Amino acid sequence: RDDMMNQIEGIAKTKPESAFRIWFDVATNAWKRTPINVQLSKRMFAWGERKGTLLMVDLDAKSDASMQDAIKHWVLKKHLDASVPIEVDRDLVRSQAIAQYWAYRFNSETPPGTRKIRFLATCLCQLSSRKASPVTRAEEMVQGRYDRVRVHTQDNPIDQRELELLDAFE
Repeated sequence: RDDMMNQIEGIAKTKPESAFRIWFDVATNAWKRTPINVQLSKRMFAWGERKGTLLMVDLDAKSDASMQDAIKHWVLKKHLDASVPIEVDRDLVRSQAIAQYWAYRFNSETPPGTRKIRFLATCLCQLSSRKASPVTRAEEMVQGRYDRVRVHTQDNPIDQRELELLDAFE
């Protein structure tokens, strides 16, 4: 993960800011908010046709904490079209939390040595120290390349081989 940090210009020099991590708690069927301090990259490090990505470092992450509180590096996925309603991201975060919950339950029942299922941790991040307090979706950062992914439309078809290679970026 430090390699990714080195690729993003100046993140260590950016000013820390206040934010809220907002996540869906499946056990209580409720949204939770945690105040955090973060640093954001100044520029997007990857983008597709719908979203751009920024690196976010959670300065309050604790390695001995629960999963959401232990994750230090996040990828903010910002919609390039400002008219996309926040409900789109809220639904994705809720769905991912439910999938993560059931993966945990499944994994606890499988014998040792068998493959485990894992979903990326995801949340909403409200940058509360900014004037408009923008809210965007964040996902646990995975080390690797973040490549542009084309979106399939009638005017922009994608062949089957390319569809099989699409990753979770968009």
